[in-house]
Amino acid sequence: MVMGITGLGTTANPIPLDYASLRAAPDLVIDQYVADNLYFRTRNRYPFVAFAELLSRSGQQNYTVNGKVVNWFIGDEEPTVATLGDTYTPPATTVTMSADFNYFVIGTVLQLRQVIAGIPYVCELRITSAPTTLAGPLYQYNVEMIRCQDEMTLAAATPTFTTGATVLLQSHFAPWDGEAGEYIQRRPVSIYNILQRSRECVGEGKWQMAETFYTDIRLMRQAQDKMYNMLTKIDKQMLTQAFRVGPGTLTGTGYNNSLEGAQFAGLPFYLQPGCYNNGYGPTSTDVANGTAPYVGLRGQIYCADSVEYTYDKLNDFGAHMTRFGGDLKVCVASPTNIIRIKAALNGVSGLRFYTEKFMFPGTTSIWEMDAVQLDTMRLAFLPDHNLDNVPLFVRGPDPENGGDWNNVGAITKFAYFIDPKHIGVAYLNVPGEGVSRMRLYDVEATNRSSIIRKEIEVGMSLVVSEVRAHGVLALSM
Repeated sequence: MVMGITGLGTTANPIPLDYASLRAAPDLVIDQYVADNLYFRTRNRYPFVAFAELLSRSGQQNYTVNGKVVNWFIGDEEPTVATLGDTYTPPATTVTMSADFNYFVIGTVLQLRQVIAGIPYVCELRITSAPTTLAGPLYQYNVEMIRCQDEMTLAAATPTFTTGATVLLQSHFAPWDGEAGEYIQRRPVSIYNILQRSRECVGEGKWQMAETFYTDIRLMRQAQDKMYNMLTKIDKQMLTQAFRVGPGTLTGTGYNNSLEGAQFAGLPFYLQPGCYNNGYGPTSTDVANGTAPYVGLRGQIYCADSVEYTYDKLNDFGAHMTRFGGDLKVCVASPTNIIRIKAALNGVSGLRFYTEKFMFPGTTSIWEMDAVQLDTMRLAFLPDHNLDNVPLFVRGPDPENGGDWNNVGAITKFAYFIDPKHIGVAYLNVPGEGVSRMRLYDVEATNRSSIIRKEIEVGMSLVVSEVRAHGVLALSM
């Protein structure tokens, strides 16, 4: 089977709807059912936000909040990989761990691993005390050595492990009999996005409408077009916004900290594709300036040193992508980049092409996407014209994936890989009005105005609940 190059996806059992349905609504107010279905029927104008809304309605990422921010946790409660905070030479009886690693209980086994002068060394230590806090902060534990050796010859050794060396947490062991162990509760990092209120008006003059026009300028047609326009702008913001605006979020120089209102952050802010001051991702300064939500965790970023996508690079990226989340990822990119990726897969023997289906909640309509089964993941395709000629700013190198670039700069050949179980939108629960999904309201006339106005309003935000389940694949040119 050969996958279509330009297919944008189809809708089975499409919802019959046009602007005449809006005009038929009571008092010219958009009924919620009408608005919801209009959202999906025209999804090719704003595919990503429509897809995120679909997933939220499906209950996978359904957030309704009672405040100005939406919070969620990221990372692991207890990571199984740590780093040394200072050098260690066996058989020393203390070891120092870097910041955040203050939750190891007595009996935990640490495995230090490092290649020194071309020789791979492994040293296993058993923790025998609670941590002592040092400046930094760093955390020092009393330990007893289990083994330390050259992994090539298995000979005993006493190398000096350097600061930053990888430490793997092994299953701790305890005496055969005894009391229950030490209790430590640790929570993952909490991050947030800001709820943004957007509102725009349309109107018509009663006297003006007495004329005969050859174009349709009726109020509900204007409302329909304005709704399309607002959703398109929201789609662009979700795909490109690299910072958030709100009380206390912009603290560095060069920012206007007196702005009223709020602006939610998009995918680049949470996936953190290296667009910061140093080559290894965000620093504490970036967090303080409001241009990064946290230090360390980010999406799976793969800067392929290539001018075109290839099957091998996509498959290799899939191996990184599926470490977190599910095996289904949705490729969100400009139609041009979707075509490039599909072209790299067409003709590859043994691939299974199929149609991935997502149900519109509350309807019989189905969003169908072209998809392919790779060795390492299932990949569906979501072309979005709002990414046409939009550059992604990436800085290197990326040591985790073997990159060696100092400053990649602006890249137009890139694609987001989104995990549908970890993306969604959030709304505000407004007292007396309900959930702040897109609605159309009457604007009360004053001073005997002959202008009839309607206001379209929405309050929403983007939720990226597990950043490591998503990623960015970028080419060097």
